[in-house]
Amino acid sequence: RKKWGLPGKLFYRVGEWLALVTPNRVVSDARVIRDYYLEKYGKETCFIPYGARVEGAGDSTILEKLGLQAGRYLLYVSRLEPENNADLLIRAYLESGVSDIPLVIVGDAPYAGAYLSGLRSLAEQGNVIMPGAIYGGDYHALLSKCASYFQGSEVGGTHPALLEAMGAGALVVSHDTPENREVLGGAGIICSFYDQERLSNIIVEIIRDGLELRKHGIEAKARVEELYSWDAVTDQYENLFYEMAKKAGAGSDPG
Repeated sequence: RKKWGLPGKLFYRVGEWLALVTPNRVVSDARVIRDYYLEKYGKETCFIPYGARVEGAGDSTILEKLGLQAGRYLLYVSRLEPENNADLLIRAYLESGVSDIPLVIVGDAPYAGAYLSGLRSLAEQGNVIMPGAIYGGDYHALLSKCASYFQGSEVGGTHPALLEAMGAGALVVSHDTPENREVLGGAGIICSFYDQERLSNIIVEIIRDGLELRKHGIEAKARVEELYSWDAVTDQYENLFYEMAKKAGAGSDPG
């Protein structure tokens, strides 16, 4: 991870190894992560992803508070640190010239002061709103009513924010990583955020042809219902625990 120095990276490397040798079972939250552990360590892990709810906006006045109109803003949600690429999105947005449609950057990272300062300087160059962290009903209202949701993360497994945006039926534009491709499964737009010209063109296309692209949001919501519902996730964990308990009982001494 870019944000950690050498001591932090060494600590995480040791933690990664311990996570494989100390538990009874290891769970991977993405197939890509499962494959990584198998290829790098020869360790079989159990794949169980995160889940998400399929839900509408609910009651919220957050759009009014931020001066937004439903379907007339672009949304990004994440911890504001370099690996999540908010700066790349802001630059592509500024290049697109769609200043009448605001870009809302939701999130915070108190430990990344210099990076946050740079983001705010970029935001001042255009119609970019940075309201900080937002949770609960206000957060889901923003997801449900945006013109498009942008997922910029380039490390990690199954990202809850991506699933939540899909469950809200948002048109998702995701940074091109194996994990994000796995989750989105074609129900959205994949684009390397480092390809600034293409990302900028996608932003323009969303504003001009948003109705045509909205079909991706319908597909994303259906994908969450089919593969990432909390009922399905909890069933998998329940089955795993039953299996572990059964093995533990079989190995116990009846005397």
